[in-house]
Amino acid sequence: MLKIVTLFVAVAITATATQRISEIPSGTIDGVNTAFVLGYLPYLDTVRLYRNGIRLSVSTDFTINGQTLTLLSVPTAGDSLVVDYQVLIPSGSHMLINKATGTCIMPSSTNKILSTSCSGADAQKISAAPISGGYILTIKSSNQQIDLLNAGTADGTQVIQNAYSGARNQVWQPASLDNDNYFQLSNALTNSNSCLTLSGGSAVLQACSGLDTQKWQWQ
Repeated sequence: MLKIVTLFVAVAITATATQRISEIPSGTIDGVNTAFVLGYLPYLDTVRLYRNGIRLSVSTDFTINGQTLTLLSVPTAGDSLVVDYQVLIPSGSHMLINKATGTCIMPSSTNKILSTSCSGADAQKISAAPISGGYILTIKSSNQQIDLLNAGTADGTQVIQNAYSGARNQVWQPASLDNDNYFQLSNALTNSNSCLTLSGGSAVLQACSGLDTQKWQWQ
């Protein structure tokens, strides 16, 4: 039985995007196991899986669910698996840019999260820290978290900054979008059914629909 350990080799390709090169996913190659786990959450469209040097095809040879790759053909002892991919959640604080508008989000003096021209100010820089069920998004300038006003779940609920509570309304779940180098951020309190959305210059909660106003990218 061959036990794979996780090995990382990283090359920064932009200020925020990190490319994992020849990462060995964790998992056991024993002729039975088919599930292997990446070290980081990937942009789906960037995943390149190689088995014994031969690139495999998504859907035909393997599937992706979060950080887990499931091979449709069982690897046998002696096989090698390596993966290249781009990390979806970077380390540090970065601007969160909306695809539809090209603008960034930041808190107002009344704590509402608004859409503004990107300037690189600390009020526009956001970090993502893992927590059970997703990520906490923290604004650098205030050290407060991106939250839902009064823990609301209805469409149009205002997104705000608020002191840390760890409640599910502060937990956001990023999901890479197929064939699109962007991601959506759904809220755990809505069971991932509602997403961070720009509407009328303000950040609100809306049912996830895949519109460009719900697509985000780090910079």
